[in-house]
Formats: sequence, structure tokens, C-alpha cells
Amino acid sequence: MLLGSTVLEVGIGLALLYAILSIMVTAAREVIEALLQTRAIHLERGIRELLNDKDGKLAKQIYAHPFVSSLYRGSYDPDTHLTTTFAPFRAWNRIWGTADPWKQVHYRSNLPAYIPARNFAVALLDTAARGEPRGVDALGGPVSVDQLRQGIAKVQIPAVRRALMIALEDAEGNLEKARDNVEKWFDASMDRVSGWYKKQTQWILLALGLLLAVGLNVDSLRIASALYRDDALRAAAVKQAESVADKYDAGDPNSAKALGCDAPAAATAAARAEAVASCAKGRVDAIGYPIGWDKQQFEWNALAGWVLTALALSLGAPFWFDLLNKMMIIRSTVKPHEKSPEEASLDRQKPAPPPPPPSSGTETSGASPGGPAPAPTAGATGQQPPGLAGAPAEALSGNDEDPDFTPRKWAKGDDEEGDL
Repeated sequence: MLLGSTVLEVGIGLALLYAILSIMVTAAREVIEALLQTRAIHLERGIRELLNDKDGKLAKQIYAHPFVSSLYRGSYDPDTHLTTTFAPFRAWNRIWGTADPWKQVHYRSNLPAYIPARNFAVALLDTAARGEPRGVDALGGPVSVDQLRQGIAKVQIPAVRRALMIALEDAEGNLEKARDNVEKWFDASMDRVSGWYKKQTQWILLALGLLLAVGLNVDSLRIASALYRDDALRAAAVKQAESVADKYDAGDPNSAKALGCDAPAAATAAARAEAVASCAKGRVDAIGYPIGWDKQQFEWNALAGWVLTALALSLGAPFWFDLLNKMMIIRSTVKPHEKSPEEASLDRQKPAPPPPPPSSGTETSGASPGGPAPAPTAGATGQQPPGLAGAPAEALSGNDEDPDFTPRKWAKGDDEEGDL
């Protein structure tokens, strides 16, 4: 059990290290998000794909609707939105974007990073029924089912026209239900957009994790070996892990609070990321993990350890905090058994040796050297000696065959009968 506990504590130490470093990587990812606005870019692309609108004409009307335009500043122009001043992205768009507009990448965006499904549904149905919004229009009363059906028939994109007509027919003339159908259609498409963002984020975390592993020389294999051999380092890591596990709240997306590294919300993304990263690095140094380049030189076998670190950090901080919690629960069930081992079962215990025969004051096995001759045995006289009356024949024959046999008492119902 001791070996198993040591391996478990090594795993706890590694999980704690990955959780702390993942916070640093996540903070860097938030800085990149603040610069590139990738959430808004993915949302805009998802809406154009939902509407099958490569040119962005219908998407422009949706973004201009008051229910959506109130969510961001400025205006949306798909032509200028596809341009970028960032040289690497501009080269990418020149190579791949000409053949396929969906492969164009954007740099920064003033568009919203989130649009509620109800806002989108209202904007789309209202645009279909009344046309493109131009300033303050004289609406002339609420939209009727017939007016909406006539407006849907004028939509230029066949896929959208078909989808809206199905939503209206399924509602059976109920405009509220028709709006709910459009909301469900939008939500189903946004699930795919979330998948795009998560996939891109994982690749970014992998790249950032590799940079951090090389920059700080975080070799997972060397750290695991140090944790296994150094009892003091392992104990310090487990003690810190216990504190972190007690403070961690799975319902709170800000994992840095478990380390006491929460930065002010009013700070800029860069300042907040710097504060969180500095605090997390201090936690790693306080535990004493063998990382850094102070007295280390480059070794080729460290490549595998760096790659393992990068792969671990790409899983994100929530994954490692949840795993750390589970490992601490397992450890709490293992340690009591080590401190007080289980007693052996009575069925597996060896029987106690028989007590020595009671003393009778008279030698029965024979005379001492130089003394009188022993009494005649039963084999010589044909009679049993006194005191052995009623003894089984098997016991007597066994006594003749085994010289070490020690008769005690025979179970005859009377405890005094058969005593020698």
C-alpha cells in the first residue's frame, strides 16, 4: 500500500503543477482573445453559414436591426470586415480566401461576441416581414401571419426561405411558436460555432503550453522522477493540493481563485493576465518544483517531457482541478488504511499451540535412569494401564508409533476422566 500511496501522491503533485500552469496559459489565451476578438469572428461566420450568405447581404441586415445593433458599437460592413491589416492574415486571405470566402480569417472585430437567440429570431422574422430597417420606419401595426408569409416568399436566399416557411407552418399560425422554432434553429447552429471556438482554443493552448514548457523548462518526466524520490517535495505538493482542493469551486469558471490569484475585474486583459501569471509562478516556486534554466543545460531527452507538458496544458485548467479533487478524495480513503492496517481475519489466523500436559507428580512414560523397571505395558499383559480405560484403540496405536505423542484427556463427557 505504501508504494501505491507514493504513486498517487506523485500524480497529485503533477496534477497540481498542470493546474497552476494551465491558469498561466489560459491568462495568455485571454490576452490573445482581447487582441483578435475571435469569439465575435466565429459568431459572424456562423451566422453567415446559417443563412448560407457568403456575401453577407442578409447578415448585414440582421446586424443592422435594432435588436442586434444595440449589442455593439459602430456598423457592420461585410466587405471591409473581410479585410485586415495584419500581414500574416492578409497573406492567408490572399492565398486561400480567393477560392473560398469561408476560409478567410479576420483580425479584430467590433461585432458582438454573443447574440441571444431571441434577438436573432426577432431580427430575422421582422426583416423578412418588413424588409431592411432604414432609420425609424412607420411600422403600421403588428405583423400578421399572412404578412410574414408574403415577406418570407420574397427572401432572396432559397435555404433561408425554406427554413422560415417550415418554421411558420410548424407553428400553425402561432407567431410566438414560429419565433421559438427560429430560436431552436439558431441554437443548433451555435453549438457548431462553439465547437469551432473550442477546437481553435485547444490548438492555441497547445502552442502556448509548448512555449511555456520550453521557456520555463517544465520537463514532466524529470518532475515526476523528482516527486517520486524527494519525500519533502512530494509532501509540500500534497499539502498545497489539499488547500487548493478545499478552495476550488467547480461552478466558478475563474479557477485562479482556488490559488488566491484572482486579479481585479476592472483591470485590462493584459494587466489581469500578468497579475494572474505572476501569482501562479510564485505558487510553483514556493512548492519547489524542479523547473527553470538556472542550473540546467539543454538535453535531447527533455523533448519528450516538454511535449507531455504541452499536451497536458492543452486540456485546460478546469480539467486538472476536477482531476485533482478526485485524486484527493481517493487519497483520503487510502491513508487511513496505512496508518492503522486491517487486522487479519480470524479464519486466516494460525491455531494456537496446545498447552503443556498437566503435571501428575508420577512419571508414566518410564523410570528414570538407575530406577526401578517400568510398569508392564498393555501389550505385555493384555490389559490396559489404569487411567486409560475406555481410550480409543487408534489413540493407543498412535502413541506406540509416535514417540513424541503426548496424551492429554479423552472427550468422554466427563472432564476428569482420562487425565494422566
